[in-house]
Amino acid sequence: MSKNINPPSKLMARHPLIALFTFELIKLRSRPWRVMIICIQPRIHALFYPTQRARMKRNILPYFENKRGICIGGALRWEFQEYLKSSEQIINVDCVKYFFGQPTNADYICDATDLYFAKDNEFDFVCSSHVLEHLTNPIKALEEWIRVVKKGGSIYCGVPDKRLTFDHRRKRTTLLHLIDDHVSDIGPLDTTHLCDILYNSDLSLDSINREQAFKRMLEYVLAGGVQTSQPHHHVFIKQDLIALFNYVGLEMIFATLIGDTIHVVGRKSDFASSDKLPRH
Repeated sequence: MSKNINPPSKLMARHPLIALFTFELIKLRSRPWRVMIICIQPRIHALFYPTQRARMKRNILPYFENKRGICIGGALRWEFQEYLKSSEQIINVDCVKYFFGQPTNADYICDATDLYFAKDNEFDFVCSSHVLEHLTNPIKALEEWIRVVKKGGSIYCGVPDKRLTFDHRRKRTTLLHLIDDHVSDIGPLDTTHLCDILYNSDLSLDSINREQAFKRMLEYVLAGGVQTSQPHHHVFIKQDLIALFNYVGLEMIFATLIGDTIHVVGRKSDFASSDKLPRH
């Protein structure tokens, strides 16, 4: 039986109905009609967040429209699938050929920190949805994404707000921690956060129990850190992502929370250079 879930008081104070509704959606994801919930989510967003959604489309769509880009970790979720339809070319990148038995249809199988097929300043954008939190070295990934994007190009990330997921008990990942991971050149097979993930995740909000979660963690280690059940190594709120984008030199264009997802877009400027970041 699921435990009672108490949404964070600050979010409840600002948007009580939205916070409650989002938590209910999270719980429903483990039920058979999960697919239906995902399919109607853009309409839910339009209903509950009309202003934010319209502003997001106005600010983000120009960075996709008639542009060439790379999509990391599968197609963008929800309304962003519509944005990608307006792009001139999309190259899909994933670390696996199959995700829960389904083909990823990736054009390239590689790590997000090594887009070996792309030249410097070749693409107009790099986008990812619910990927950054799975990476052991987010700064190294952003450094690589900046490398392949043209000056004036953009990087979009959709990242879950930890307060509205099964990560809500876990402590936020600090920028200092991410910098240390980057300077130490942390690789994909990093087990630093596994105990935190296993014991502080609220598994009543996931479709697995603690025994299954432990099995996933074991599979992750045995698989060399690259497989379908890669955990959330890092957890964020919007301010953390803004600080991260600022650190790597991206000019912040847009940052907002819609549903349980933080949407951030940064533009590559003269200061967004991987050569200017600290090295290990």
